[in-house]
Amino acid sequence: MKCPSCAKTIPEQSAFCLYCGNPIGRQPSDPVEFNRRPPLQIRALILGLYGALKPMPRKAGQYQREGFYLRFSLSDADGLPTVCDGMGVAAVRIWQIEPASSEPLNKLKTQATFAFKGTLFQFDSQSGQPFFTYRHPLKIYGLKLQYAETFARMELQLMPAGSKQTLHIPVEMRIDAQEA
Repeated sequence: MKCPSCAKTIPEQSAFCLYCGNPIGRQPSDPVEFNRRPPLQIRALILGLYGALKPMPRKAGQYQREGFYLRFSLSDADGLPTVCDGMGVAAVRIWQIEPASSEPLNKLKTQATFAFKGTLFQFDSQSGQPFFTYRHPLKIYGLKLQYAETFARMELQLMPAGSKQTLHIPVEMRIDAQEA
């Protein structure tokens, strides 16, 4: 199967492209009109790594990825999915823990500021919800795949345009360093 965005070959049934991070899936043939009422909450948030998993030269058992992505959905006061324009700030920390050690191995600590537009929200055909994806191209080095668990903590703040309200959500999760 080929990614419709970058045209590289990816495994069948991929949810995201391993190379460019774009979501893979059927898009509706007719344009979808999204609700544009002001958002009241962040409905869903996903964080993952993107880019090909590459071995690090002269570092046996260690790998690197091209960056991280975050994907979110919004809902209005009635709990209905909505889209809007605005600014976002994400503070992200990614670390690994090996079973033999309780000390975390820090892999990434960064803050990203980004703009989002209602017209750039995409339609998820499985959930029927609009979502926005932001990709941050910051190489993540020294990932260990065997016997190490990978974790992420993110604090996301969204400032919708024309609103005095700031949406905030802190999330800590386990992520798969091999999955795109």
